[in-house]
Amino acid sequence: MTSSPNPTAVTQDPAFQPVVVTGDGWAALASAAFAARAGHPVTWVSGSAGGLRAPLPALGLPPGSDAEAQGEGEPGGSALAGAWECLARLTSAWDLAAGPAREGIFLREFRNKSFRAPRWSKESQAVSARAELWGAERLLSADRELHVGTDLLALEDELRRRLLASGSLRRIEGVPLTQVRARAEGLSSVLLASGEELPAWKVVVASPWGETRTVEGLGFAVLPWGSKKKTDSTAADVARKWKTVGALQVLFEHSRAFGQGVREGFYSALSREAGQEDDRHVFGYLSGARSLWTTFLAPEEGEDNHAIAKRLRRIKQALTRMFGQPEWLGEGTEFGSSVSGESVRYLEGAFASGGEAVLQPHGPAGEKREADAALVFLTDAFGPGAALEQVRQLTGCWFAGAWENGRPAELAEEEPVQEEAADHSAESRGMPGTPLTSESPGLDRSPEISASGPL
Repeated sequence: MTSSPNPTAVTQDPAFQPVVVTGDGWAALASAAFAARAGHPVTWVSGSAGGLRAPLPALGLPPGSDAEAQGEGEPGGSALAGAWECLARLTSAWDLAAGPAREGIFLREFRNKSFRAPRWSKESQAVSARAELWGAERLLSADRELHVGTDLLALEDELRRRLLASGSLRRIEGVPLTQVRARAEGLSSVLLASGEELPAWKVVVASPWGETRTVEGLGFAVLPWGSKKKTDSTAADVARKWKTVGALQVLFEHSRAFGQGVREGFYSALSREAGQEDDRHVFGYLSGARSLWTTFLAPEEGEDNHAIAKRLRRIKQALTRMFGQPEWLGEGTEFGSSVSGESVRYLEGAFASGGEAVLQPHGPAGEKREADAALVFLTDAFGPGAALEQVRQLTGCWFAGAWENGRPAELAEEEPVQEEAADHSAESRGMPGTPLTSESPGLDRSPEISASGPL
């Protein structure tokens, strides 16, 4: 680590331009990684709650939000392609192999004892199918996805490992941010609850925006980069419009890997509780000898430990149904008996359930030049795809050297989603043990992904 610079002697040398990043999701991880690769001393303040892991294995955006990308050099003109460009350059800069990406819909619904392409993938059923999803769940029903050859959980873990092992940054865990002090002599500073003050050339606030209401110095009006509107809304005010909900995530360790070669994500309805009127769902995917599963809870549900425990039981029941066939785990083996360990986290206010998807960094209203800004807000509340599109625009402006060093993205041709078939027999489900082809009806298979090499 480079020693802390003198706040009165900031130069154009990145080694004397410290960057502070807050948060622990994809927005914080990618920002810290790009800043470190650009040569800046980085302090990563993860906070106490942890970050949301990618709910699905592929990159996607909330339905209807894949608009034209903002800023220069956008690949293909879409925000989703911009997110993939960001991920490709990020992984390349840290010597990771990802891609080329394959476009399609990689989520499969478990219903009628079989896995099927989601009904919203058919234009005629899109509105009614999404109406069956609850709040935040609709944001996972992407119009299209990009699979990069490795699931996002495995990719995130390896990127974190390399970043933390590199010595390029200092990570502070379990200590929240309490104050951001105005820029003086070229540097701002942030104050932690421990009393430590950190000098900062740039501050990237990628922790939940709702938490910023308790941070002194962040009560100013914010706008998306490039916007000239008049506003008095703070970051916390903007987040309130998203109607954020809690995310319950459980990471299972399995006694052995199963479903190898299956890159799709899955979702299923959970059994209803007494008096519950609408279905809730669990979303997740397999990642080697692990699997990650996510469900969302309303704020009042997240305050009830008993409700959280019941939801966890419902998740396990659903997984037993979903992976009950011997083609998955072998004869006589249930999902639960394959679990050798589990980690459960509840993240309050982690995911949006409404509002317009945030695809641009936000900064102080009235800032004339984004490059001169001392602070920026990023969010993971709309998923990793939206977070990476925000980071793409940020990096091109603040950490251009690291961006140019990354390898441009390679995007494979779009492949159609296979039509679902009527055969529900165990032999026809296309599960592990039988070849996965476009004719396998039980698991409507997206095309094989060509990866440039293992992690």
